[in-house]
Amino acid sequence: MGHRQTFPAILAFLTVIAAAQPASADSRIFTARTDQAGVTIDKALRNGEELAIVGHGDGTTLFRIDSPSTPVGCANRIAFVASTGERIDLVSDMCALNWDVTVKVRAADVADAPAAPEKPAVPPVPEAPAVPAVPGSDADVAGPADDAADGETFSQVVSVSTDHPTATILAVRLDGQPVAIIGRKDGAVQFAVGETEEGIACDRDIGLTLSNGSQVSQKSNICLNDWSVVVSMEAEGEAIPGATPPPPVATAPEPPAVATPGEEMVWIFSTFDNGASLGHGIPETDASNFGAACAPRSGRVLVTLLDTSVPGLSPQSAIPITFSGGGFNRTYTGVGSPVDDVVGTSLPQVEIPLGDELWSAIIREKSLRVTAGPSSFQLSLDGSAGPAREFLAACSGTPAAQPGPAAPAPGGGGIVARYSCASGTSITVTFNGAQQMATLAETGAPPVTLHFDPNGPVPRYIAGPARLVLRDDSLVRWSRFGGPAVTCRQR
Repeated sequence: MGHRQTFPAILAFLTVIAAAQPASADSRIFTARTDQAGVTIDKALRNGEELAIVGHGDGTTLFRIDSPSTPVGCANRIAFVASTGERIDLVSDMCALNWDVTVKVRAADVADAPAAPEKPAVPPVPEAPAVPAVPGSDADVAGPADDAADGETFSQVVSVSTDHPTATILAVRLDGQPVAIIGRKDGAVQFAVGETEEGIACDRDIGLTLSNGSQVSQKSNICLNDWSVVVSMEAEGEAIPGATPPPPVATAPEPPAVATPGEEMVWIFSTFDNGASLGHGIPETDASNFGAACAPRSGRVLVTLLDTSVPGLSPQSAIPITFSGGGFNRTYTGVGSPVDDVVGTSLPQVEIPLGDELWSAIIREKSLRVTAGPSSFQLSLDGSAGPAREFLAACSGTPAAQPGPAAPAPGGGGIVARYSCASGTSITVTFNGAQQMATLAETGAPPVTLHFDPNGPVPRYIAGPARLVLRDDSLVRWSRFGGPAVTCRQR
């Protein structure tokens, strides 16, 4: 691991001293000062060992850290002893401080000043020996401190979160190794990192497993921002392949606890030119766990479990899917969907006939337990009856499914763009700027008419849970059911 080596200009000549230590793999010189005039740093201890003093400046002391076997890390825990006898334990990122540390101390005891007038008969000069008596107390302070330092093992709590408002962190890896989550607050999780003989290394690889089964990884300096790290969800190409997730993803049955967003999820019915959809999720977000789509009069509905990660599931491989709750309990044979480039895994999906009793259960029950292989979650049916009835009517081709003005394709003039998606499908989008709408045709799915959203954070077209986000002139991200979006590039 590389370390930043920016030193104060006044220390440049001392690098020769550090390089001349044949027994040291690495040495670093740093400056220590206090925030109080007249108070200096007289001693510094690291891991219970006193650091060598290599020089003094105007109120500053220069110390050297020697590491016999490994590079000196940026993060260091050092006990400083001031000229007043005060001891201060400080954990600092030396690299961020440019190897120049200012220690906050108490002001010198002003009561010492009147000591001279107490003995007017004694010449002022002999008073000078009394001054070393103050640092002489260092032995009293440093002694027990050294013992404490020898017995202590220091750990630092690090907080990590994502820049996505609805993402839930299920597991954390530090440099590829799982670490225990010791707390959660406002979407962030906390874990402890221990110091080694050389302190705490700052530049680390942070890996996260999220509630939708995806995994992201990012190099971060954990010592900055008060030991707080934000992992970006926009770093495409950093998703960890689905081959390694089994151990962390095995904890995915924990998402019933993720039913917290489930309380905010709603049932949404939408129609497009030649089809309809029924979804359960949070509008305008990636948070969703159930999606169904049909073509009118086809008699079949494709159901996809959008937030269920099954270890080892591959496209078209068979998987049992069970819905149970109240008086309903039925198991279907499903398959794995094509791998989504964002989720990074295959999702369970199954074709269910329009006349199946599952649809009656979705209308009348309060909730259903959904199990796909070893993974399961509780599907809330609060508010499902109305949207489900509209969806079934649309799929059967009854008049209730005809949403009058819903599907007029942009007439005549529109700009046609064709895209190849990472999921293996293709989409064709006809943009009509005058009507502020776009018609999207996708391989193997009914077309959908989308409308431009002037209030979105980025340029996008939406229709119910479906959304098309414009990233640049040749790149879009498409989601039909409000679930994880797939990246599509213009052909």
